[in-house]
Amino acid sequence: MEIWKENEGGWDPNNFFDRQFGIHREIFYLPQKNNYTDLSSGVNYLPIPTIWKETMQKELEEDFLYQQYTATTGFQAVKYAVKLYERFLYSGGDIFLQADLDVSMTIGASQAMDIALDYLRSLGKREMLLVGLTYPLYKMLGDQYGYQIKETRSALPNRDMPTAGELITAIETKKPEVIVFSYPCNPSGETYTDEELDWIMGILHEKGIHCIFDCVCNMIVSKNEAVFPEAHIMKHRMLEKCIIVNSLSKTESVPGFRIGYIAGDYNLMNFVRTKQAMLMNPPNIPAIAIWITMLFRCLYLSEQYGQTEKERERIIKCFKKMFMATTELCSQNVRDYVKELVERRIWDEYEMFKSEALAKEKTFTSNKTYLSEKLSFFIIGETRMDTGFNYLIKLNTCKCVGELELCKELLHKAGIAVFTESGFALKPAKEDDYWIRISLALPEKEFEAAVDRMYEVLDEIGGERTNI
Repeated sequence: MEIWKENEGGWDPNNFFDRQFGIHREIFYLPQKNNYTDLSSGVNYLPIPTIWKETMQKELEEDFLYQQYTATTGFQAVKYAVKLYERFLYSGGDIFLQADLDVSMTIGASQAMDIALDYLRSLGKREMLLVGLTYPLYKMLGDQYGYQIKETRSALPNRDMPTAGELITAIETKKPEVIVFSYPCNPSGETYTDEELDWIMGILHEKGIHCIFDCVCNMIVSKNEAVFPEAHIMKHRMLEKCIIVNSLSKTESVPGFRIGYIAGDYNLMNFVRTKQAMLMNPPNIPAIAIWITMLFRCLYLSEQYGQTEKERERIIKCFKKMFMATTELCSQNVRDYVKELVERRIWDEYEMFKSEALAKEKTFTSNKTYLSEKLSFFIIGETRMDTGFNYLIKLNTCKCVGELELCKELLHKAGIAVFTESGFALKPAKEDDYWIRISLALPEKEFEAAVDRMYEVLDEIGGERTNI
C-alpha cells in the first residue's frame, strides 16, 4: 500500500481524500447506487428554513435575486446584516458596538480562509498551528502560501481536539505565529468552555499570536450552550490579531450557494477589497433570506442573554432601517415586501424559524442515539459532540481492516461512503486505530437505514477476520 510510504513531513491529506473520493465514485457502477448514503459528508441535508423559500421566490418574481450589482465586499444589505450580527457577538448583545470591525462576503468559507492566510502572510507570518483534526483545505492553502504547518491533538482517549492545557503546552513548545481553530472542531464536534477559551485567548494576547476561527459548523439556534470566540476576542483586545471565517452553507442547509464571509479589523478589510477587486466581487445571493437569518439569530441570542422585549424591538428596528437604507435604488416592491414582513408578521416567522432550527437539532440527537445503540458492539471510542452535527467514532473493526479497505467494503456492500482520519491530519493514522467522521444531518429514516446496512457489513468483516 504505497499510500503509507509518504513520510510525515511529506504527507498530504488531500491526496488521501482523493483516494477515498475515488473509491466513492465507484458507486455509479454498483447495484447499491440507489441506496447510496454519505455518512461522512459534512453537508447538512435537512430542509432549508421555510422563510428562505418564501423570500427567494419573492426575489425571483421581482428579478431581485440576480440583477443587483455587488460591491467588493458584497451586496450591501447582506454585508451590513452580517456586520450587525458580528457586532452582537463581539459585544455580547449590542448591535451598536463601536469598534474597528468590518466584514466582507466571500465565495464560501473556503475563499475567506484563502484571504485570511494570504493576509497574514503579507504581515510576515509563517509558522502555523492547526488545533485538532481539520479539513485538508488548511494544508493545501498553508503549502501554497509558504507556511510551516504543525498540528496539535489530544493524547486523551475519546478526544481529538487538545484540551486547553495541552494547547497551551503546544503553544509554548511549537511557538506558532498563527493558530487555526475549526470551531466547533470539524470533524470532531468539540469546543472549549467559556472559561477555557478565556484562558487560551489570554495566552494568545500575551504572546501576540494571530488566530483564525473557522465557525462554519456553529449552530446558533440551539438548546446546547453555544460558545462564541468573538466576545473573548473583544475582552482580550485581540480584534486586530483575530479573523473570523464563517458560512451559512452548513447551518442553513444551502451549500450550493457558497455563502461565506470574513470578519476582522479595517486593515484586513482593506486587504480584502484589493483582493476582491483583482478577482471578482462576491456574486448575488439570497439577500432577504440572509438579512432575516442574521436578524433572527440576534433575536434568539437576545433571548439567551435575558434582554427585554424592548431591546429586541430595537434590534428589529435597526435591521429594518439598515435594509431600507441600503436598497434605495432597488425594487420598491421588494422594499414594500420587507416592510410588511417586519411590521405584520416578524414574530410569527421568527417562531417558525426557531422551531425548524430546533427540530434539526432534535434530528441530530436522534440520529446520534440510533447509531450509538445500533453499533454499540463495534464502537470503542467517540468524541464529545458539543455542537454542530459532525463527530468522530472508532470501531473495533478498524483493528483488522485499514482505512481504504473499510471505505471500499462499506461502499461495495452497503452503498455507504465514509471519510477517515488520514484525510484530516498532517500524518497518516495508524492502520489499526483510526477515527471515522460521522455526519448526522440526514433525514432520520435515511440515516437509520444506512446505519442498519453498516451494521451488517461490520458484522460480516468481524466474522471473516475471526475465522481467518
